Amino acid sequence: MIQFQDERLCAAAAAVSQVDRIINETIEYCRQRKTFGSPLIDNQVIHFTLAELKCEVELLRSLVYRAADALMNGENVTFLASIAKLKAGRLSREVADKCLQYYGGMGYTNDM
Repeated sequence: MIQFQDERLCAAAAAVSQVDRIINETIEYCRQRKTFGSPLIDNQVIHFTLAELKCEVELLRSLVYRAADALMNGENVTFLASIAKLKAGRLSREVADKCLQYYGGMGYTNDM
């Protein structure tokens, strides 16, 4: 299983950029979308949830950097790469689910 560490790290690194982009696009949408006369981003729950997701992304990014640094130094990164991939998968599902909810019907259609 040693040979899979590079792939695990690559998958986690790719997930970091993907979920970060999803969150950033959701933030932009929430700034533009107005409900009841004010932007969606002004809702405290939405603002907090997006901030919490950004925090999780930064934690995953730090883990990936730590694992990549250890790999470059010739260390065994089985543990770090495995938890990075696990966290990346779980975070990807969480970000996709929570961000999709803020788009409402726009999250399911592409005609608008």
